[in-house]
Amino acid sequence: LGMQVLFDSSEEDGGVCTLGILPGTVRKFSPSDKTVKIPHMGWNQAWRRHDHFLLSGVRDGGEFYFVHSYHAVPGRESDILCETEYGGVNFTSMVVHENVAASQFHIEKSGKIGLRVLSNFFNWRV
Repeated sequence: LGMQVLFDSSEEDGGVCTLGILPGTVRKFSPSDKTVKIPHMGWNQAWRRHDHFLLSGVRDGGEFYFVHSYHAVPGRESDILCETEYGGVNFTSMVVHENVAASQFHIEKSGKIGLRVLSNFFNWRV
């Protein structure tokens, strides 16, 4: 909910306007392979698009915990910090723009790697 509500709109509940803090939309997962389970639930890798202080000490491809049926499609490529693949769908798993950052994965459920990101967040100076 946290990351998804930051964008312009969402396909959830038949289509809704959201906060519009970041340009983009939120779409329902639609893998071409219909045997892929939705919601996407469990551990998966997050791959960096670029470096950022929030990921200091976090290895590229580190595993985070996910639970979601929708994913964000940012309007600015530069806002995408991490991507993840599930069921043949590459989706944005973390965004950052100026002093706004959010993740699709559950940082609080992601063990030591999540604690590292939280620690970095608390020490982040924009």
